[in-house]
Formats: sequence, structure tokens, C-alpha cells
Amino acid sequence: MTVLLSGWVALTAVERWAEHAPWPRAVLGGLLWSCVVAGVWWFAEWTQSPLRTARESAAARESAAAAVAGEAEHVRSGGERASVDR
Repeated sequence: MTVLLSGWVALTAVERWAEHAPWPRAVLGGLLWSCVVAGVWWFAEWTQSPLRTARESAAARESAAAAVAGEAEHVRSGGERASVDR
């Protein structure tokens, strides 16, 4: 929503001053282009969401595996196993 509103204001200003459009036409042109920008933004976020989730899951799995491996190495070297209920 923020992208749409800020884009509408910015693109209306561009239409008004750079294109020398009258205000009603500038407002409609700004709205049209801000909808295009917001739609592209939404599509990019939507298509990147599964990748971000997969990366976060992989990082969590790696850190959990490293913690387990570190604890196993500690036990093998003669240390005590960490107790959760202390």
C-alpha cells in the first residue's frame, strides 16, 4: 500500500511538472503508473518469497546440525553432556 501511495504522489508530480499535464490528467496518469509499479513490486515479492523461506530453513537446519555435531564432539572428547533440566 505504501508503494502505491508514495508512487502515486511521485508519479503525479512527474506527470504534472515534467510532462506539463493538467492536474486531473496528471492525477489519473500518476495513479495508472503507480498501479503498474505496485503490481510489479508485489509480483517480485511474491515470486521471491519461496526462495527466502527456503534459504531461512536451510540456514536453520545447518545451525542445528552444527550444534548437534559440536555437542557430539564435546561428549567424545570426555566432556559431560549438557543437561537441559538443571
